[in-house]
Amino acid sequence: MELVDMGIVRGVIAALTMGTFLGIVWWAYRPGNRSRFEEDALMAFEDHERDAVRERANGKKGENR
Repeated sequence: MELVDMGIVRGVIAALTMGTFLGIVWWAYRPGNRSRFEEDALMAFEDHERDAVRERANGKKGENR
């Protein structure tokens, strides 16, 4: 390939990369996903609280697994 051809290939790759990045940013910040992401952010805390309740019910206070 000539030098001009490689420039075109690099330009196309850069455009595709930028398009992919902008698509991911748009998907992450669109208003429809906000409630889903807020619920997912709290998921780790909900599991911890549920495990703590189970441990208290089984009498395992302060024991590590």
